[in-house]
Amino acid sequence: MNVPGGNTNVQSTPMKSTDAEDGIGARQRRATRTIVMLMSLFLLCWTPFFVMLPVDSLCECVWDSTWQWCTWLGYTNSALNPMVYAAASPSVRQALRASLATTSSALNTDIPMTPCVRRA
Repeated sequence: MNVPGGNTNVQSTPMKSTDAEDGIGARQRRATRTIVMLMSLFLLCWTPFFVMLPVDSLCECVWDSTWQWCTWLGYTNSALNPMVYAAASPSVRQALRASLATTSSALNTDIPMTPCVRRA
């Protein structure tokens, strides 16, 4: 008879992870790393603008060149986002490496991104 709070002699065995679970975990880590990189980049690029906004509304002491610099730094975030996504994608990194590598054969410059389909 089991009594709540009583001592039961049940041994727990650690669950073994499968290859599929390891793959999912690796993808989740990559996705988390990408999101952290994107959020860090966003904060780095847009923080000066959002700090200058209330400062300028209170004392109107921010120079126009400072405003332009902060605004363009924020715009730079939008230009860098695709590069972060590309750097996080293994297939894009592989294609970039292959396109930058010097090969002895200049005729074969195709980089297959999808399986080849032969036309008859």
